[in-house]
Amino acid sequence: MHIRSLILFLLYSIFAYLFQATFDTEDTIVAVLDSGIDMDHPMFEERLLQGFDLIDGDHIPNDEVGHGTQVTGIIMQLTEDSPVQVLPVRKLGNPNNTSLAILLSIISGADIVNMSFHQPYNPITQKVIEYGANKDVLFIASSGNEGKDTLTYPAKYEHVIPVAATNNKNSILSGNYGEGITYISPGINVLSAGLGGELTTTSGTSIASAYATGVFAYLKAEYPQASSEELVQYVNRYSRTIMYTIDDKHLELKTLDMAKFKAVTNKNSYMWFSDIHWGSEETMAPSIKLDAYNIDRLYLHDKGTFYQTYTGNTNSIMLPSHEGNHDVRIHFHDGDTWQDRRITYEIDSTPPTIETTITNNESAPKLHVQIDEPNIANVLINGHHPKHYLGYGPVDATLNHFTIIRPKETIVIEAIDTHGNSNTKIIH
Repeated sequence: MHIRSLILFLLYSIFAYLFQATFDTEDTIVAVLDSGIDMDHPMFEERLLQGFDLIDGDHIPNDEVGHGTQVTGIIMQLTEDSPVQVLPVRKLGNPNNTSLAILLSIISGADIVNMSFHQPYNPITQKVIEYGANKDVLFIASSGNEGKDTLTYPAKYEHVIPVAATNNKNSILSGNYGEGITYISPGINVLSAGLGGELTTTSGTSIASAYATGVFAYLKAEYPQASSEELVQYVNRYSRTIMYTIDDKHLELKTLDMAKFKAVTNKNSYMWFSDIHWGSEETMAPSIKLDAYNIDRLYLHDKGTFYQTYTGNTNSIMLPSHEGNHDVRIHFHDGDTWQDRRITYEIDSTPPTIETTITNNESAPKLHVQIDEPNIANVLINGHHPKHYLGYGPVDATLNHFTIIRPKETIVIEAIDTHGNSNTKIIH
């Protein structure tokens, strides 16, 4: 460390010890380093510790932006019934006070530090994080929202857990995915706390890292004697693995689902399934990925008729693949009662029907096209989208019915439905 950095580190340490707070609590403490918090939000009632405002230099970290309130709201919701309290630290986007914010969190007894922000590398921040890691503090940060094969700081520091975002079905990977990324959490259209005591829907890796923080805080509250390393091992054991391929890079990420961790700790049953995956164009056989816990057998019914049985430890299920509409019920026993999960879908292997007529009784011959297909996805005329002729110029047509001036050259009409079936008609 350079002399200047060392001096700053010492000054931060002195200031932190003068400014620190001590709390008489055995609850798990989560420090949220952000834009502050809506102190009067009903979601946070009796769950906030006296925080720090490094912008105004006091202990009233009021949030004027909303980001810190959103992040804290995620953590609070996930740990609603757990002995978890939040230590809010208002630092906004100022990289110069990050080291002090982390140091204050450490010496004030934080078990977990959430850092849902991005900033340049700072050697003092790295040293303070190392200091916290040696005291068994767990650091969690957002990976960054650029969608690049990299990580932003502080997620890129050693001893920090970076988190990217996904949706509830894990079909989307959002955010940076550089070396060191291990976890994904729900971070797309998530309901959380907003300013003025309101609720708001928000997205981003900041929300995903807050979700991960909530998971680790819940587990720390359940197992207060567990070290950070033991918590990570526990999470790795019960997380499901999701594979992604981005620009020829294959990623194997662990998704954090609070419902599963609560099921595991309470010895309840749990089941998650993915969106439907469709097979090859030849078979179109549908399947789903499965993550089940404490379930012996799964019974599948389609529109009330028994279809198949699977063991609870299977990770993939083949669904009925015959033509028509399907209403699949996955039936399982959770130890107390029977539960159901439903999947509805349609299998359509019939190509669209194309009907055409030509009228020549006007100044220019016209071609009228009718597509008989309720699930039409796209129609092309000689490789282009059709236009409907109204006499004063072309405008966009409907996909099922349109009229164009008949070109002199050969016309190729192609219709594709939402199931990938296609039909082509050639008019000479």
